[in-house]
Amino acid sequence: MPEATCCSGGRRLRLPGLLLLCFSLQILPVAASQVFYTTSNNAGENQLIRFRSGSDGVMAEAGRFATGGLGTGRNLQAAGSIAVSHDRQWLLAVNAGSDQISAFRLGTYGPRLTAVRDSGGKQPLSIAVSGRRVYVLNSGSGDIASFKLTAVGRLEPLADGTVRPLSSTEARATSLGVTADGRHLVVAERGVNRLATYAIGPNGVLSPTAQTIETVAKSPYALSFLGKTIYSVFAGQGPEQSAVGAYRFDRQGDLVSLGTPLFSGQTAACWSALSARRRLLYAANAGSHTLTGLRLREQGWPSMLNPDGVSADTGPDNHPRDMTFSQDGKTLAVILSGEHAMGLYRVGIGGHLKLKQTVTGLPDAAAGLVSK
Repeated sequence: MPEATCCSGGRRLRLPGLLLLCFSLQILPVAASQVFYTTSNNAGENQLIRFRSGSDGVMAEAGRFATGGLGTGRNLQAAGSIAVSHDRQWLLAVNAGSDQISAFRLGTYGPRLTAVRDSGGKQPLSIAVSGRRVYVLNSGSGDIASFKLTAVGRLEPLADGTVRPLSSTEARATSLGVTADGRHLVVAERGVNRLATYAIGPNGVLSPTAQTIETVAKSPYALSFLGKTIYSVFAGQGPEQSAVGAYRFDRQGDLVSLGTPLFSGQTAACWSALSARRRLLYAANAGSHTLTGLRLREQGWPSMLNPDGVSADTGPDNHPRDMTFSQDGKTLAVILSGEHAMGLYRVGIGGHLKLKQTVTGLPDAAAGLVSK
C-alpha cells in the first residue's frame, strides 16, 4: 500500500493509504494591554482614574473609583502621590484634602478599595511602599508616618516608631522613596536643599532622626531608584537651573554624591520617571515645557541624550508634571496640565521620544501617575 508522509510536531509520520497536507499554524501575537492610574485630586471627592489600551493599542479612560477621601483641587507640588507595590497587586494613594490615605487591590477587572485611614499627620503629599511597609510624607505636619499593609489590604500603624519628624520645620519636602534593598528611606527636602535619609529596621521602623546631605543643585524634588543608585531631579531656583544628581550609600550608611549634578539648561525639573529595563530616566521641566532624557551608566552616573537637554517639547501651554513608564519601558506617559491630558510618548531606540497619543479629559488638579 502506498504511504504518504506527514510532519507533526517536528516528527515524520508514515500513514498508509492517506495523502495528508503538511501545514504549520501561526498565532499572531496580540499587543499586551497597558494600564495607567492617576488621581483626580478634586476637592469634593478624590477619585482614582484608570486608563487602559485596547487591542488596537489606543488608550482610553476605563473608569473612576472613589478613594474615600478628598483632594485639594490644586496642584500638589509634590511627586509620588500614588505608589504601586512591587508585585503590582496593590495601589496606595494620598488624599491631601482630608489627611487620609487609601489602599486598592488591583485585580483583572480594575481596582477595589480595601482601606481608608488617617495619614498620621497633616496634608499627605507623597507615599511609598516597600514589601508590606507603607511610608507617608505629611507635608503639613512635617513628618513621616509608617504603616503595615495587611494581606487583606488594611493599613495599620507600625507598633513602634509610627511617626518620625523631618530634618527641619522648613523642609517643605516634596517626595520620598525606599531604596531597592529596603534598608533606607530617602526624602527630598526642597525648602532646605537637602536629602534626608532614615535607616529602616528589620520590622520596618525608621530610625528616630534623619541624616542629611546638602545638595549642590537647588530644590530637590522627585526621586528615582535603580540598584544602589538614587537619582534626584532638581527644580532649581531660577531659569535654566534644572539638574539631575546621583547618590549612593557608603559602607557606613551615609548618603554620598557620585559627583557634580548634571545641569540640563532647562527650567523647573519637578518630576521624573525611570525605566530599569531601558536604563533611561526622564525629567519633566515644568518651567520650560520640555522633557529631558538621560541614559544611566552602569556606574550610576547619568548622561544626557540630547546636548540641549530637550528630548521633547510639550508646547508653550503644556507644563509637564507627573510621569511614568509602561511596564515594558516602551511608552512614557506624562500629565500635560495645559491640555488637561495624558501624553503618551513612544520611547524609541536610543531613548528618542515621539508623541503617539494624547488622552484628554483629566481634571485640572490630577496628581500622581503609575502603571500596572
